[in-house]
Amino acid sequence: MNRLSTRGLCAALLLTFALPSAAETSHEPLVSLAQDYLYTSARVHPVLATGLGISGHDGELEMRSEAWRAAEITRHQQWLARLDAITAAFAPDTSMVDRDDARLLRAQLMRDLNQLLVYQSDRKDYSAPGNSVVIAVFTQFQHLPVPGRDGATAADQRRAWGDITSRLSLTPAYITAYRSVVTMPCHLFGIVGSKELGGAPEFLKGALSDAARTQLGEHSADYAKFLKARDGALKSIADLKAYIDAHAAEWPENYAMGREAYDRMLKEEQLLPFNANDVARMGEDELAHGWAEEAWLQNLARQSGVALGAPSGGGLAPGGPALIGYYRERIAELSKFVTDTEVVTIQRLLLHHPAEIAGGGGRASGHEPGFRSRSHPLDCGARGPARALHAAVHRKAPP
Repeated sequence: MNRLSTRGLCAALLLTFALPSAAETSHEPLVSLAQDYLYTSARVHPVLATGLGISGHDGELEMRSEAWRAAEITRHQQWLARLDAITAAFAPDTSMVDRDDARLLRAQLMRDLNQLLVYQSDRKDYSAPGNSVVIAVFTQFQHLPVPGRDGATAADQRRAWGDITSRLSLTPAYITAYRSVVTMPCHLFGIVGSKELGGAPEFLKGALSDAARTQLGEHSADYAKFLKARDGALKSIADLKAYIDAHAAEWPENYAMGREAYDRMLKEEQLLPFNANDVARMGEDELAHGWAEEAWLQNLARQSGVALGAPSGGGLAPGGPALIGYYRERIAELSKFVTDTEVVTIQRLLLHHPAEIAGGGGRASGHEPGFRSRSHPLDCGARGPARALHAAVHRKAPP
């Protein structure tokens, strides 16, 4: 999936709200470019707009093709050319803020372009269209307006359900179009993505449908439209998963970017003064330090006669299958602490259905949708439990 980083887009959004002084003539074209990049990206990638909370695109899905992809590449090249022209006009007194903003915007544009031309992740992830729809609809479900709360009305709620229904109705065509550009499917992306797709029915037929039936009315025309769109989306997702399951074993492991691309990523996207050799050396130093600490702790444990590991309440976690149970116990401890102290509210699907979280599904029991803050489930390339946790944990709303 072609994942546009929300980190860079959020930085661009902050730039658009900056207020330059009259003397800062370089700032205005930089702001104009940032605004063009942000809102054009949101328009071209409606799922991204949903994640960022940019209104007006929640009922949309883009229809990808080779022409669409080529236009995306051209757009980014044109943005980079505009940025070059802006930075070339920087004067000696141009503020450090503008210079830094320009560097960050360039890094983000290079990341997007490298995704298309170098990493080509959108050509490798066959599960991307199905999973991106589920993620987007899950985000919309989280933020459904609740009449009487934060100024929301019943009309707002109906409109939000209309957007969800529209997006689901577009899903079959979206998946079909997207599949046409996945020309280098990857085995790893396939098997992981298939597991994620496997969680879609429980969410779409469970929590989402329960909320739709309650809020739209079981016998309403809007609910009937929702069910038709949902069933069409589920069939397309099931067909996509079946194709992946039937062919993934034949696909190569082509997810690695290679040393040259990795070095370029560190320099152009991360703005770091390192290369792969530097990172490897730092990793070896960290491992050596960890091994030294492990040997020291094992020696202390032998001297004190205390077993080092989980049975003694600390130290090394168990290895092998026992590690899963160990993590479940730690998650239960954390959940109890969070619940007892009312720090945040966590959906029960995170506590009782860990296997289903990786699919982006799971039924949210006893939870009214309509969260206070919007997080983006696509940022940092996150997948599985970390993504679901980031999306599902929110500040406890006042009564």
